Amino acid sequence: MTEAISRGVAGRMAAVLFVAAGLSSATVALAAPGERRLPSLIVAALSLAIGAGCWFAPWDRWPRERTLWLAGIALVLMSTAATFGAYGRYTYACYFLVLFAWIGVTQPRGTATRFLPAAAIAYLLPVLHVEPDPDAAFAVIEVLAMAAALGEGLAWMSSLLYRSQAQNVRRLIELRELVHSGELLARETDGSRGPGLIAELGSQLLHARAAAVLLHEGAGSLAVGGHVRWRLETGSHITEAEAPRLLRALGAEGTVALDVADLPLPQPVKGGSYLAVPLRAGASTQGLLLLASGGAGSPTGAYEEHLVMAFCAQAGLMLERLHATEQLEATSLRDELTGLGNRRYGDRVLSRVQPDDVLVMLDLDRFKELNDTSGHPAGDDALRLIGGLLLRCLREEDHAIRWGGDEFCLVLRGAPGLEPERVVQRLRTAWDRSRIPVTFSAGIAVHTACPIEVTLALADQELYRAKEAGRLAAVTDNVVNIHTATSVA
Repeated sequence: MTEAISRGVAGRMAAVLFVAAGLSSATVALAAPGERRLPSLIVAALSLAIGAGCWFAPWDRWPRERTLWLAGIALVLMSTAATFGAYGRYTYACYFLVLFAWIGVTQPRGTATRFLPAAAIAYLLPVLHVEPDPDAAFAVIEVLAMAAALGEGLAWMSSLLYRSQAQNVRRLIELRELVHSGELLARETDGSRGPGLIAELGSQLLHARAAAVLLHEGAGSLAVGGHVRWRLETGSHITEAEAPRLLRALGAEGTVALDVADLPLPQPVKGGSYLAVPLRAGASTQGLLLLASGGAGSPTGAYEEHLVMAFCAQAGLMLERLHATEQLEATSLRDELTGLGNRRYGDRVLSRVQPDDVLVMLDLDRFKELNDTSGHPAGDDALRLIGGLLLRCLREEDHAIRWGGDEFCLVLRGAPGLEPERVVQRLRTAWDRSRIPVTFSAGIAVHTACPIEVTLALADQELYRAKEAGRLAAVTDNVVNIHTATSVA
């Protein structure tokens, strides 16, 4: 049941009216004939007592229906006072108008109409008892019709007031949620979690049954970045040929309503509607927020449209920030010349090395002579070739790092079973085919449950042993100078 005003306010309004009626009855009783004075004073005293009780009663703890009992009590007192006390034929109808006004303000629509039979009885009793005039009895129709119209009119206005108040409260809550969502988006630093956070916050703020974030990958393609309550596979792709209207939504200025036929995706809501909203940051569009609901497919008004667009603008800025951060971080961890990870990247990789991983330290043989004889551009070209070769020869789970000027570090995940010596031998074969103008020496250490510094030092030690055994450039039997050891905690 809607409440334009609280139950406590309704009870206190009744208290004020009872007290006012009691004072009015007491004033009228003083001028009444002797035999009617006492009943009027009794009714006045009861009205004052009931008003005082209503003021202090815990109405907010009780159902709203209890306040309607006050209207019944008021009818009894009004009818009793007019029948046995001082009856004012010119003022009697005013009490009914006030009563129905209170009903209209404090009770739901229709209550005043349902209350008419009881009010008619209460109105007619004193009229027929004190002044049995048919014309006076017919006045009940006019008076109560006006009273009911007054009550229903006020109830209608109260319901409009309640809906407006409820809408304002709801919008205030949504704006607070929008601000809170913006704070959460601004604090997010993990690019892998960002799309999922957008889907979750968007579904909550915009009251969607399911949500998904589709990232724009260029060349007419979208990828599922995150979703909530939607059975999708993160990373799966949607091409323009599969969903042309969905891809066109990237350039929309506002929300775009979609049909099931526009989406090559499983339906999270049977018979639901779908809404696509661009995640725009400045001039670039990062992707789409896809919302599924069981209701209308587009916002119902300008406010809702702006709310959706404001949230998606924040989400787009977050995605742009995370993407820029990832690019900056990738740049800061990459050696520009070789394309391999740099020393900072290497420190990060080594901090996550597990037992049975293998460290391979590579050092170029006579690289300084190449720089001195052919110039530094030739040395840079050789380093570029080496970087590309290492990236091609290693598995996805392995890492290649430019450790120093002409020194490289390879981290082979779980490599003892792969026989790291053979891995390096295969690297030597690919090295020869690539016509790299220098050779290399290698030291290998198998990591165990010890500090990584121990394994790294051991690999360096084995590298220098390989160097002392003779650089590859001086070897003619196609044997790589490598030494292998296992670290001990």
